[in-house]
Amino acid sequence: MIGLVRVEWRRLTARRLVRVCAIAAIALIFFVVVLTALNSQKIQSDGSFVMRTTSLWLTEAQAETSGNAQDNAVIAVTSLSFLIVAVIGASAIGAEYRAGTVTTVLGWEPRRVRLLAARLIAVALVAASFYLIVHVVFCAAWTIGSVVSGNPDGASGVFWRDLGLVLARGAVLAAVFAVISAAIATLGRNTAAALGVWVGYWILVEGIVLGLKPQWVRWTLFVNIASVLEWNHLMIESPSVTIAVSPGASVVRLTAYVAVFVAVSLAVFHRRDVT
Repeated sequence: MIGLVRVEWRRLTARRLVRVCAIAAIALIFFVVVLTALNSQKIQSDGSFVMRTTSLWLTEAQAETSGNAQDNAVIAVTSLSFLIVAVIGASAIGAEYRAGTVTTVLGWEPRRVRLLAARLIAVALVAASFYLIVHVVFCAAWTIGSVVSGNPDGASGVFWRDLGLVLARGAVLAAVFAVISAAIATLGRNTAAALGVWVGYWILVEGIVLGLKPQWVRWTLFVNIASVLEWNHLMIESPSVTIAVSPGASVVRLTAYVAVFVAVSLAVFHRRDVT
């Protein structure tokens, strides 16, 4: 199994899409960080903006203690990374169906459940690695920029510990996004099908249904992801009800969602005619 996962890892990391996404994300990060540093250097004299190391990630309590604004720059990069790994996960399965090479691979490894399980594990590992690489580059570039053109004060050991935990949780959540995308692509046998499901879910469920049934908010994917990433109790208020979402309960729900998607995709792939 380990050898099969290693082969799938090599296959995914060798794909042009993964490399292009990584290069594009890192190039965008450097552009944004350099632009932010230049703006900080120009206007920090009047106090309107200062590039701070602590702007990478501060909890509300830490922001109140330090007297700084709660400006979590990591969130923007995390949102972009989640979008990219969702595409990578869907393409990891959908592209093979489009190329018509599924039967060829099954001739090499006929045990379907084992093959798909290895692919999903490889997708999770690639997604988590992609997330960590992009965020380590971003945090390093931002820290250098704040030292050169801003204010590095306040970045204590506690700050770096909390930031490291945020990145660790983000890497796991990136794997969740990628695995769900790969599972959906397995069911739809198409990359576009998986991306279409994500868009439809975002518009219909997160957008419309929650406006009608706010009491369902604790079961939605993105709210639970936000609770786990921030590791904080979220209070979702509506005119009729206030819902509390705890990180522990969110972990249980996300685990259940991934387990269901993986189990269904394995069952369907095991029985489906792939010709």
